[in-house]
Amino acid sequence: MSNALDYLEWRGDLTMEVSPFNEVDMFLCSMLSSPDYTEITTPGDEPIKIGDLAERYFLTHTKKKQENIGVLQSNYLLPAFRKMAETERFRDIKIWKPVKRLSTENTEQFSAVTICFPSGSRLISIRGTDDSIIGWKENFQIAFKPYVAAQTDALNYLMEVAKACPDSNLYLCGHSKGGNLSIYGASKAPEEVQNRIKYVISFDGPGFQEEFLKDPGYNNIKGKIYTILSQNSMVGTLLNRVGNVEFVKSNEFGPMAHDGFSWEVLGKEFVPADGLSETSINFENAMRETLAGMNAQEMEEFTDSFFNALLSSGAKTINDVVQMTPRQKVEILNALSGEKKLRAFVKSVFSMMMKGFRSEIIRKI
Repeated sequence: MSNALDYLEWRGDLTMEVSPFNEVDMFLCSMLSSPDYTEITTPGDEPIKIGDLAERYFLTHTKKKQENIGVLQSNYLLPAFRKMAETERFRDIKIWKPVKRLSTENTEQFSAVTICFPSGSRLISIRGTDDSIIGWKENFQIAFKPYVAAQTDALNYLMEVAKACPDSNLYLCGHSKGGNLSIYGASKAPEEVQNRIKYVISFDGPGFQEEFLKDPGYNNIKGKIYTILSQNSMVGTLLNRVGNVEFVKSNEFGPMAHDGFSWEVLGKEFVPADGLSETSINFENAMRETLAGMNAQEMEEFTDSFFNALLSSGAKTINDVVQMTPRQKVEILNALSGEKKLRAFVKSVFSMMMKGFRSEIIRKI
């Protein structure tokens, strides 16, 4: 089954003048905001060619540091970064303005880079949730807060780039939470900036609360917004989908289908799917049912209880949790044992998911 890394092998020798920029290129660019460049760049740096940046990154990052990109990140991510830097198609692009913010106090996790094309266009790539527990807590807050810190960061970053490059066409993209942040930033930007935006793509990113759909800024730009979801999506089924929605085939199920490198590629596009799989539909229904039974205050209490239990253990990242001893994990579960809503939530979601998994397994036999 071919994926975006195979695409680089097939079409990496074709310049964008020969074969125009497409959705698979956009996905690959969305991955460029995931590596941490803060140790090899400074805020005042001029745009750096991707080849030079990749050389710096792999020279200065040991295998251990590379692994610290996050246990939930795709194994294909860094090989794709290296390969992009070697191809005729991408080697003349430049990376500019890498930023990274992580704040426990503000429940804030935001990373982004700007990709400069020889044509003069600028593409803002916003990272999804990293390995930090704070980043995942902020993810949950999207379901009940009017806005989260990273959404404001996305808008401010877009405005900085727009001001610095007044004559450039603008594009935005992001995978997972990065897709949500891209849409939020574009929707809240003033009309003169929105007019310069050509399109925005969210790759399997969570949606928005109902109130957002009434926002004048969103409605002014929604025709330029595209949401691309795996047929086996989980994250992308959360809340209300926005813009033009497309479904693509994935060779993975459950959480693993969130990895965009599991999505099938043919030629210069992802292979379309008819819609969500039964597992994804069941997960979506379970989440909607759970959220519908909780008001904003209850959701906030639910979120605080869950993540405070994780943070009180001393863990800062998902990898820290994975590395815990069985005893430490039991202590976290005990801390959550009194949370009836949490237990009901987990039971409901897993019950619905397993029903879908059984149906898909039977269908394949």
